Amino acid sequence: MKPDDPKLVQVAHRLAVMIDPDSCVVAGAMAVAVYGYSRATTDVDLISRVPLREARKRLADQRVKAELKRGDALRGDFDCLKGVLDGIDFDILPPIVPIDWENAVGVPLRRGATLKVVDLSTLIHLKLRAGGPQDVLDVVMLLQQHPVELVRARELATAYGLAAQMESFMKSPRVRAKAPGPPGR
Repeated sequence: MKPDDPKLVQVAHRLAVMIDPDSCVVAGAMAVAVYGYSRATTDVDLISRVPLREARKRLADQRVKAELKRGDALRGDFDCLKGVLDGIDFDILPPIVPIDWENAVGVPLRRGATLKVVDLSTLIHLKLRAGGPQDVLDVVMLLQQHPVELVRARELATAYGLAAQMESFMKSPRVRAKAPGPPGR
C-alpha cells in the first residue's frame, strides 16, 4: 500500500480496528495513492459508518483522545472527529456521500491484516464534495489514470460548482506534466 510512510498505514489500521474495521474505510490522500497517484501526506482520513459519538467513545476506551468538531451545515461543512495517534493527525468523518461499503478495496498488510479503502468512484465523489483545490487536483490526477470515471466526475464537478476549476486543471500543461499515465503504461 502507498503512501510510503508505514507509520501512516499503521495508524490508519489501528484506528479502524479500534472503531470497527468493517465499518471504516480509508479516504483522503492515502486512498488516492492506492489508485495510483502518490503525493505527500501527513495525516489519516477515515470514513466511519459508526456514529461519530460512538466512534469517539470507542477511541476513548483505548485511551485515544478525539475532539468532535462541529461543521457549519449552512456552509456545507460536516462534523468530524479530530485527533492525534502516535504523532499522526487523523480525521474520522461520517459518510458525507453514499459509500459503497461492499466495494471497498481490501489492501493487505503485514501479518494477514487488511485495511479497507474506499472504492475509486466514491473517492472521486468524496474529493469533489470536499471541494478544496487539492481535492480537485487529486481528482484530475486520478482521472489521468482512470479515464472511465471522467463523465461522472464532470457531472459531480458541475453539481458542486467545480467544473471550471477541474477543467482548468485538466488543461494545465504543468498539471498534465505531473500526472502519472494510465496503469501499465
